[in-house]
Amino acid sequence: MLLACVVGRLTGLMIDGWAGLLVALFILWSGVGVVKDTVDPLLGAKPDEALVRAIAYLMTSHVNILGFHDLMVHDYGPGRRFASVHAEIDHRIDPLVAHEILDEIERQAKRELHVDLVIHYDPVVTDDPEVAAVRTRVLQIMHGLDPRLSLHDFRMVSGQHHVNVIFDMVLPPEDAQTAEQLRRQIEAQLQDGKKTYHLIVTFDTAAFNELSTEAGEQQSR
Repeated sequence: MLLACVVGRLTGLMIDGWAGLLVALFILWSGVGVVKDTVDPLLGAKPDEALVRAIAYLMTSHVNILGFHDLMVHDYGPGRRFASVHAEIDHRIDPLVAHEILDEIERQAKRELHVDLVIHYDPVVTDDPEVAAVRTRVLQIMHGLDPRLSLHDFRMVSGQHHVNVIFDMVLPPEDAQTAEQLRRQIEAQLQDGKKTYHLIVTFDTAAFNELSTEAGEQQSR
């Protein structure tokens, strides 16, 4: 405003109004920035990619963790970072031992990453040759269609006329519209002429994370 007065005195141009408008816009813009910086941590800001990768590395570094999925990270500011994840463990491991393994990972996350991590235990059947073979085949078909696809909570239920193959498929949000088409393609390619396989798939885009792994992939490496 002082500059506007000087310009007006020297040139006769009355720009006080325009200068006032610019100052008002600047104050408004600054206010929006302050509100955004205040509200973002309250609503939960997008987590740092390095933190997500650190949690993923922590999960895969433990030999008893066959895979993980549904990794969710909520960052509410310094000292208020929370995460949850599903960890897949061989069903033959004693539940008490599995619980202690997950507790230790949670303590390690708190100690090293300063994150309150909650891990959901998913037992995985690893000693059924038929289930393992079909799961591997489904993964191969999925990755042939889109390498970003993953699955979890895989199981099979044999019926009188067909075998129900049940699992959750994690896919990118942009593929949500073609999810049913993907299911039909996988089901068609899975048929081997010996048994009829019927796919019952729960599609999950909210939990899509390219760092997630599933037990089938871990075992095939």
